[in-house]
Amino acid sequence: MDPSPVAPSLKVRELGVSYNERKIISAFQLDLAPRSCTAIVGYSGSGKSTILKSLAGLVKAEAGEAWLDGEHFLEAGGLTVHPWSLRRQLTLVTQQCGLQPHKTVMDNIVLAAIVVMGIAKQEAVDRAHEVTGKLGLVEKLGSYPGELSGGQLQRAHLAKALVLEPNVFLLDEITSNVDPRTSEAIGQTLQDLHSSRGTSILFISHDFSAVRNLADRVIFLHEGRNFEEVSVRSFPEGFKTAEALTFTTNTRKRVDP
Repeated sequence: MDPSPVAPSLKVRELGVSYNERKIISAFQLDLAPRSCTAIVGYSGSGKSTILKSLAGLVKAEAGEAWLDGEHFLEAGGLTVHPWSLRRQLTLVTQQCGLQPHKTVMDNIVLAAIVVMGIAKQEAVDRAHEVTGKLGLVEKLGSYPGELSGGQLQRAHLAKALVLEPNVFLLDEITSNVDPRTSEAIGQTLQDLHSSRGTSILFISHDFSAVRNLADRVIFLHEGRNFEEVSVRSFPEGFKTAEALTFTTNTRKRVDP
């Protein structure tokens, strides 16, 4: 007898989003397995970030359903749970910093843990030291966001999310516009989460090396839907459609003319 299939950490069906009556996302589907990592690639403006924001409740979808560890949290495009309850389990990290400028890095991280998780301050402080240690950021815990470099800001923003220990991470181009060393540190931290804690990851990236290093599967988003999907082992050459192959060829030319 075949083993029972493992329920996905994040399941999405028929997600649809429009802006000013223009359809951006149409019938997007996803099955993100536990301990897995799926990357979404596609042209700028294709709606990749919109998918993440709608799943996080930051953009109102007009259609679709979603489940997190079997629990229904999105119906007819709208959240069926309180946003804070969702963010304890599903956390979005974007390119924008999201840190309060008048608070230190430590205070930003601790506040996130206390507000979202309701834990004691000392436990939040301990978690802040743990996650910033992995990201090489401990020496900046007393600094303010305005005193950090771009790469340090991105790591601080990621640390603020890591301290929540969600079941699923939604990551929007978090290795873009950072130096290779910072990108490597972020990637290693995510791989550790992926393997040790069983955290599932759905991420967007134009960086094909990051996709190959982190992802298990790759979705090419085009015309608002899953146009094609391949295993990362065959990415990007394994794409079959002309649209996906044209995208990967053009992207490679921009990176390595």
